[in-house]
Amino acid sequence: VAGYFIIKALVKKKSSTTTTTVPNTTTTALTTSTTITTTTTIPLTGYVFDRQWGSQGSGNGQFNNPCDILVPGTGYVLVVDSSNDRVQEFRDNGNYNYQWGSHGTGYGELNSPGGIGISPTSSFYIAGNINNNILKFSAQGYFGGQWGELGTAPAQMNHPMDVAIDGSGKIYIANTGNHRIDIFAGTAPNFITTWGGPGAGNGRRLTAKSILWP
Repeated sequence: VAGYFIIKALVKKKSSTTTTTVPNTTTTALTTSTTITTTTTIPLTGYVFDRQWGSQGSGNGQFNNPCDILVPGTGYVLVVDSSNDRVQEFRDNGNYNYQWGSHGTGYGELNSPGGIGISPTSSFYIAGNINNNILKFSAQGYFGGQWGELGTAPAQMNHPMDVAIDGSGKIYIANTGNHRIDIFAGTAPNFITTWGGPGAGNGRRLTAKSILWP
């Protein structure tokens, strides 16, 4: 995500030549060496521009501070359009499909939402950020429940910014203002444990903002 539009890029690959010099182990030429040259194709850091879409605004296909992207692997791209308090769905060629979400602090409403994650059952979870909650939506964008409240106690939240779900259905929350990762399980969901806390040491998080389940 860059500015008010979406950029798609492709990985650039290039041939690379590697030269290695190794000692000659034959008994007839102890002072010589052998040079072996191999050519391989390796991915390089850098991308080839493919396309972009979007512009600043609140209309269909427009953006106001897009903050996260999810590609479910079905030919669609979901974009969390944070300052417009919605999620927009596009075809992977950039064509607008539909959207869901509305501004507010009530049940099922969004207020500068953060990241989005997808469960093994294709439900979407959104980090509520300012509303200090996590919201669940169906694959069609229908609201399915929420949980969370402001606080520092276990399972409470302070501006959660991202969410990821592993293959077993565990839900990982980047609890940004509380400087930790909270883990939930089940459809309730049920709080399991927390990782991290304020600090710069190993396992500590000054500000947990993003989380990715590979």
